Amino acid sequence: MQVLTRLLKGALNRVGLDLVRHAPTLERPFELVPVMLRDYVRSGHPVFVVQVGANDGRAFDPLGASIVEHRLPGLLIEPLPDLFEALRQNYAGLPGLIFENVAIGADEGRKPFFRVRPGHDGPEFWQGLGSFDRGHLERAGVPPSDIESCMVDVVPMGALLDRHRITDITLLQVDTEGFDDHVVRATLETGVLPRVINYEHCHLPVRRRSALKELLVAKGYRFLESWSDTTAARDSDRFPGLY
Repeated sequence: MQVLTRLLKGALNRVGLDLVRHAPTLERPFELVPVMLRDYVRSGHPVFVVQVGANDGRAFDPLGASIVEHRLPGLLIEPLPDLFEALRQNYAGLPGLIFENVAIGADEGRKPFFRVRPGHDGPEFWQGLGSFDRGHLERAGVPPSDIESCMVDVVPMGALLDRHRITDITLLQVDTEGFDDHVVRATLETGVLPRVINYEHCHLPVRRRSALKELLVAKGYRFLESWSDTTAARDSDRFPGLY
């Protein structure tokens, strides 16, 4: 069966297609990440979270309520200065949190970053749209007049984890508007394997989405998907229902 699978996969790849294992998709997403974090907290397991694309800690945030409820320590990363300040204010007074006003990238330096202009007249979710790729915002329906650029500091994930001596991550949360697979890969390349990784897959091309899942399978992860996110966990015995 494995030989047949490899042959079929090779034939499909040659015509630009791919073969991946099917995993059930949730038609109606539920808040899986808070449930998993609660399980770790109640078990007495030390918890540390890393969030890339933390926004303001409130809008469309799957971690915010858990961080506040359980007073979780973590590293929160947000490149846009105004959202970063709001993030710090919204978590003011909570111990154990590290804030970094940077973007994750392959090389350290400064780079133009595209965002939706503050004060825009568009839908609320536009606040979370930010990318190194201007076209990503345009494809999301943002008018050119509502797109602006700013320079942000860029730091490799490995350098950031080393800076704060982070060697154990309970949950890695990634929402970077189509850059998610790069962030997850960069984290795994450091040798730090988060117990749970939750990332947005809906903006990833099929080939990159499949390649990331193959890498995660090789690292011992299993999955549950919603329409927009993939949750991958190494503690599959702890969370029945992962595939």
